[in-house]
Amino acid sequence: DLLSSESAGNPLLAEHLLQHWTTSGLLNVEDGVAAVAESTIAGVPPNLRDLVWHRVAALGPLGQSVLTAAAVLGRHFDESLLAAMTEFSRRDLATLLDRAVTAGLLVVDQSQASTVRFAHALVARSLDGELGPWERSSLHERAYQALHGSNSADPAQLAHHAERAGLVEASLLWSTRAGERALADLTPDEAAGWFGRALGHAETLGRDDAELASLMVNLGEAAYRAGHPTAIGTLHAAAELSLRSGADHTLLRAAFTVAPGSIRLGTLGPKQLAIAEAAFERTTTADDDTRAAVLAILARSLVHTDEADRRTTAALEAEALARASDDPNLLARIAPDLLFALWAPGTADLRLQIARDAIDLIERSGAQREASHLYHAAHTAAVCAGDEALATHCAERLRSLANEINEPRVRWLSALIEGFDATMECRFNEAEDLIAACYTTGDRIGESEAFTTYAAQFFTLGSLRGHRGEMLARVPDDLDTTESVARTFEIAQAIAYLEVGQRDFARTVLDEARERGLASIPADFMQSSLLIGLVILALGLHDAPAAEWLLTELEPLAGEVSFNGAMSQGPISLHVGRLATLAGRFDSAEHNLLQAASVTERFGWHYHRVAALCGLVENRLSSVGELDRLGGEWLDEADVLCTAHDIGGLTRRVADLRLQLTV
Repeated sequence: DLLSSESAGNPLLAEHLLQHWTTSGLLNVEDGVAAVAESTIAGVPPNLRDLVWHRVAALGPLGQSVLTAAAVLGRHFDESLLAAMTEFSRRDLATLLDRAVTAGLLVVDQSQASTVRFAHALVARSLDGELGPWERSSLHERAYQALHGSNSADPAQLAHHAERAGLVEASLLWSTRAGERALADLTPDEAAGWFGRALGHAETLGRDDAELASLMVNLGEAAYRAGHPTAIGTLHAAAELSLRSGADHTLLRAAFTVAPGSIRLGTLGPKQLAIAEAAFERTTTADDDTRAAVLAILARSLVHTDEADRRTTAALEAEALARASDDPNLLARIAPDLLFALWAPGTADLRLQIARDAIDLIERSGAQREASHLYHAAHTAAVCAGDEALATHCAERLRSLANEINEPRVRWLSALIEGFDATMECRFNEAEDLIAACYTTGDRIGESEAFTTYAAQFFTLGSLRGHRGEMLARVPDDLDTTESVARTFEIAQAIAYLEVGQRDFARTVLDEARERGLASIPADFMQSSLLIGLVILALGLHDAPAAEWLLTELEPLAGEVSFNGAMSQGPISLHVGRLATLAGRFDSAEHNLLQAASVTERFGWHYHRVAALCGLVENRLSSVGELDRLGGEWLDEADVLCTAHDIGGLTRRVADLRLQLTV
């Protein structure tokens, strides 16, 4: 493909070019595939350069002058622009161009009026390569002036020629405009390149810190959307520079841009909170819409702290301001932050209402392409509330956006859900591949939670497959994360020890949790995962007092689903039911287990459906000592599901129940 594009299919040029690449050691052949290093493409072999100049010289000095000027415009150029650069009359220029076409140096582009192109890229590069630095700079300045005088100038072209001409002021202006255009066109990687250049020009010109900070926010936003791992650091630096320079508006922009609609844990959490706090201090005289947006950011940034009351208060105030706003889309814009800030057991109905309202607003406005973070956050709310229809809608919309727009972080968010769904639906081999690919993407783009989510999903996958004991060595103990996440992984480790018969560590973890009390468990998005981890320990240790202790906390939450964004232990009613069986409250147990069986059937979560069916069988056996026809049907269905989906994590449990009935 490269050889064809460089030579335009000309056999002579292709032969010379291939010979040059081969003799220069630039052509690499590996596994039957030939490749040329990109850094060498710009070079033109001497024999080809001589051949080009021989044909150009035949056009005479005026022809050489015209083609040399055209070369700085690139392979494709506009005839009227070239006329403005060279100051030839249109008639004289047309004559010269016709001669170049006849000589095979130029081709008229029939698809675009007044557009001409060099027949071969090598011709343009040969001509440009012969220019001295001063002449090249002068030609680029003339190209810039000619473009600037037109009505349809492309900012990227203006920036390019201004840079090559050494016009730093103009380069700053048009690089910024080109970045803005690229970001609007959903090409963030290109935008990041332009904003990076603009920042360099501003530094060269000695612009003040306020302007530098603004350009850094532009660069940070584009880099974040393009998936550059340095993006968050750039935005943090922009916020700090805004603070020092008193650029309050830029500080607010940085706060709005830093990881929208997500939770930053570990060392990034305090940095994000510091930006949010500084932005909040500057909203005392701001309008209500701005205050609502900053409050939402502040609330989301407080997730990694123990300030649950302040977080909730800020989120609820932001919601109230948004609902009272004249801006119909404000709630949709801040909803991702609200949904993360309010994420805790007992808030499922509130979060679900916010999610539904925000999605309705964004879809009626036709701005779904900008709603990736909303769909991701709304998916978490839908799962926690047991709304499988909304969860499916959000997953499908996010997947569609990931395919439509060129933003790696959107693909990462979509991949998180795909790995979760595959795990919960017992598509284990597919889930393993999806989880690994998701981690690779997250790590490549510098996503701070990539490993934490990978570890959580991988442990859950192993548990469902019946490999909980094998997960022991894989439970991370050095995560850069929050206390609640760290405690959840500690409980996961205790569960793995319990699975292999090492009960002492499990007993220690459960006893320490009881000694600390439930009030010590942070009221955040990890709380239900932590509580249900303790449930699994209590059940595994047959600890009835611990079961009663946990029931007091979990019974009011039985209508919700445990989900932390990476993994789920299924409906909370499943665990309430099993605890109730252990505590001897059989009627309550059956009610909750039937509810869990219904939820898991709607979602297609086969593992947790089997767990609910086994719980119903165990409860019936514990309460009356035998199974009736319905109980037998529960056990038969559990058996069928385990076989159909290779659910190793519950196959032994089903077999033990069969054996218990036989005995």
